Amino acid sequence: MVKRKKEYSKESLINQKNIILLLGVLFLSLFLLTVTKFIKKSATKSQQTVTIPSEASARLLEQNNSNQNGTVTLTQEFGKKVKVLIELENAPNGVRQPAHIHSGSCIKLGEIKFPLNDLVGGKSETSVVTSMAELVDMLPLAVNVHKSGTQASTYVSCGNL
Repeated sequence: MVKRKKEYSKESLINQKNIILLLGVLFLSLFLLTVTKFIKKSATKSQQTVTIPSEASARLLEQNNSNQNGTVTLTQEFGKKVKVLIELENAPNGVRQPAHIHSGSCIKLGEIKFPLNDLVGGKSETSVVTSMAELVDMLPLAVNVHKSGTQASTYVSCGNL
C-alpha cells in the first residue's frame, strides 16, 4: 500500500485563510453589535428624567432624650424658593431653638447648607433661596434642631431628607 503524501495547493491555503479571516470579521462584527446595544441601553437609562416633587416631608426624631419628635415639610414656592416648615412636639415654652439644613445625615452631620429660622413654640417657617431640584442634587441632607442658642451643641431632633 502506497501512502499518498497530502499536498496543499496555494489556492486551497488561500481559501483556508479567507475562511479564517471571514470568521474573524464575523465574530468581531457580532461583538461590536452587542457592545453597541449595551451602550445604547445604558445611555437611554441615564437620560431618563427624574421627577422632582413639589413637596416633600421627613420625620424629625428625638435626640438626647428630648422627646421632641416632629416633621419637616419642604414646598417649592414660586421662583427659586423653597418653604421649610418645621413642627416639633413637646417643645419648651419661650425657648428659641436654632435649626439648620446640613449636608450629610443625622448620623454624621456635615456643614450647614441653609440656616433656618429658630423654632418658637415648636414651629419654624423659612423661605430658602434654592429649588427642590437643587436640594435633590445636594442629597444627602439632614434637618437638625438645637436645644437653644446657648446650648447649640445639644441636638434635640433630626431628620434625613
